[in-house]
Amino acid sequence: MPRVSIIGIRCALGWLVAGSIVGVLAAMQSTGLAILAVPLHIHWHWMFFGWMTQFALSVAWWILPRFPGG
Repeated sequence: MPRVSIIGIRCALGWLVAGSIVGVLAAMQSTGLAILAVPLHIHWHWMFFGWMTQFALSVAWWILPRFPGG
């Protein structure tokens, strides 16, 4: 596995953890147990663009063939 893919997947897992924590904080806000006010769109943005997109592109970089010469 190329080093770029390894770094990308590790960063994607970091976004997954961060997005999950923000999602829990947003859910706690809707129940009235808010520790920190977090808009829900931050959770959605971090999970979709941070985790899913980066994970998909890192795996694609690893899986897809490279053509010689360019």
